[in-house]
Parts: sequence; C-alpha cells; structure tokens
Amino acid sequence: MATLFVDKIDPQSGTSLEIGSSGDTITVPTGATLTVPNGGLSGANNPFLFADRTGSDQTVSDGVFTKVQLDTAIFDSEGSFDNTTNYRWTPQTAGKYFITGAIRVSVQPTTLERIFVSIYKNGSFVDYGVLDLRESYGRDSSAVVSVMVELNGSTDYIELFGSLYIQGSSTCAFAQNGTYMIGYRIGD
Repeated sequence: MATLFVDKIDPQSGTSLEIGSSGDTITVPTGATLTVPNGGLSGANNPFLFADRTGSDQTVSDGVFTKVQLDTAIFDSEGSFDNTTNYRWTPQTAGKYFITGAIRVSVQPTTLERIFVSIYKNGSFVDYGVLDLRESYGRDSSAVVSVMVELNGSTDYIELFGSLYIQGSSTCAFAQNGTYMIGYRIGD
C-alpha cells in the first residue's frame, strides 16, 4: 500500500469526485477528524417523519387499545406516511430507525388513571410507555414511548396505538396538538 501526501484533491471542472469503487470500504482512522460542512452528509437520517394529530380530538373508549389517527404529516421526507386511511408510516429505505410517539389527553376527567402509548410494527406490538396519573403528575401530561426498530424499506410499517384507563365507564380523547409520532433512519 502506498501513501499519497497532498493538501487538496479537486475533481475536473463540472464533475464529481469519487473515492474508491463499489464494494470498497473508506476508513477514517482513529485520531483523525472528518469535518462535514453545515447541512451534513447527503442522506443522513433519511427518511424522516413527523406526523401529528391536528384536525380535532379523537374520541376513544375506556380501556380499548385504539390506533391513533395521525392526520397531518408535518415532515415526510419521502411521502410514505398514510394520514387518511391506515395512519401508518412505511419508509422505503431499509435500515435501523428511531421511533418515538406521544399521546396527550384532551378534556381529562378527574377519574383518568393511566395513559398508555404503544408502537406497533406490521400490526404487532413492539413497546409501550405509560403515564400513571394516580401519582403526582399534572392532569395536562403526556405518555411517551421511544424504540429502535429495523425496517426492510418496502413493506414494514409503523403505527401508534393508545389506551386510556378511566375509573368507571367513560370516554375521553387523544388530543390534537401534542399527540404525535416521529421517526428517522439512523443507519444500516
């Protein structure tokens, strides 16, 4: 292996600079620094999604796990979120993803005991977060869940579900503004 010592490499005018060939591994050794200009590397953390419930509150029944109808895609880098029918995200790039979701409750009755929020992959439970309001939390709180999942980039999809537990028989609602799902690819 030969070492080439230079201060700068420029491509020919109007062309792109290519380092290595298909199948090669480019390594930045320990102790070296890679400086990336503002804007980062192309494709970093893509695709990404921020979906919210903005139209109105979603009425739900006590103790029933219900799909959250996230009706607005605030950010959807590849247009792969269904905000009208299935309320699910089907990213089209394979990799590992960070997903987080929250449910805020609207018109909280004093008998509301717990808020559950769950992330589902392909219709199956992955993980959940819970807020127990029998403790000393305020009545205007949210339950939050965060997970890392691997998605195949073609058919795998993510959904947000929630459930409210109210003392006695009652209904409540997932609030518009504050009920959301965020996701982004973090690597292969």
